[in-house]
Amino acid sequence: MREILYLNILKKNIGWFDDRDNGPSVLTSVLSADAAAINGVGGESIGPTAESVFGMVAGVGVAFYFCWQQAVVCLLVSPVMVIGPTIDMQMMKAEDEGNEEDLKEANLLCGDCIVNFKTVQSFGHEDRLVQKYKELLMPVHKKNMTRGFKTGAAFGVSQMSQYIVFAAMFFFGGLIIKNSVDEETGIPTVNPEDVFIALFAIMFGANAAGNAASFGPDMGKAEAAATKIFKIIEMPSTINAVEMDDHKAPKRVTA
Repeated sequence: MREILYLNILKKNIGWFDDRDNGPSVLTSVLSADAAAINGVGGESIGPTAESVFGMVAGVGVAFYFCWQQAVVCLLVSPVMVIGPTIDMQMMKAEDEGNEEDLKEANLLCGDCIVNFKTVQSFGHEDRLVQKYKELLMPVHKKNMTRGFKTGAAFGVSQMSQYIVFAAMFFFGGLIIKNSVDEETGIPTVNPEDVFIALFAIMFGANAAGNAASFGPDMGKAEAAATKIFKIIEMPSTINAVEMDDHKAPKRVTA
């Protein structure tokens, strides 16, 4: 995908690059970040998906083998453990993506200054451009402060939900052991060790599944990246800078 995109960029006519949206900083970002986002929904997504599925299946299997009562209880509350880390990681991803979009104008200004550094230096506008760069960064700074509070709240909720689930698992595990006590002998028919093995098997399996799922592909980001890339690829060029017709090919002059 990156090779096809780069080849189509080389084919564009020189006037296409005069548009600010087709500046060097924007195109390099598309080549690096957007192409990687599309690649993430392909082969790279198999690993996290397989890890998430096998982690949960292995945890459930071990739990049902040792204590099916505790396994049923853990299955009822385990979705909270999966959802908590996933929401936390998605909030962090959203923060990074928002920063990239908000910094677009600042990056364009910075890229123009670097490309045309001789012009900037000759007119002596360094201080003015630095001030303009600061003005473009101030809204991003304010948004980041708001996003920081939201990300912190999401992290706190995800951690709180996990500890609530842990407490519920241990509480119901104690009830299972208590209710399985034989009235005649006073010995529980359910081995406490099996209860804890089942509890920790599903607990760690659900936690691993949630962490693996959070590192999975972001379909929304990949869709936006694909739209941007194919818009560049399918954009017709008035002059093809790479391919030339046979009758227009330059002829070698021989003496």
